[in-house]
Amino acid sequence: MITAQPPLVIGNIEREHPEHDSVGLATFGFWLYLMTDCVLFAALFATYAVLHQNFAGGPTGKDLFDIPYVFVETLCLLLSSTTAGFALLSMQRQDRIRLLYWLGLTVSLDEAAIAEKCSPPI
Repeated sequence: MITAQPPLVIGNIEREHPEHDSVGLATFGFWLYLMTDCVLFAALFATYAVLHQNFAGGPTGKDLFDIPYVFVETLCLLLSSTTAGFALLSMQRQDRIRLLYWLGLTVSLDEAAIAEKCSPPI
């Protein structure tokens, strides 16, 4: 005989489906955000690659942007977000050594992006 389980009560809110935890949804949301960020930057770089010779007599992309620096900075920031996600996974697994490793790498990549942003152009 199948018996219905009582709803999960958290605070004053009843949850009909306790198998849908908020941590799992937050983690999924983080990775979804990261993937959309990657798609956005890929689209921006693809647009630049296609249109960098078509400037209709106005300033070129080379006049406006220093592409190697922008690429390195973007790469540092995207990798930083990825390593922050790995740190989140390590924290959920309660693996302190890997958590500290990923957080250290995240901070290092963020510092590299800031240094890249603050450095004078060559």
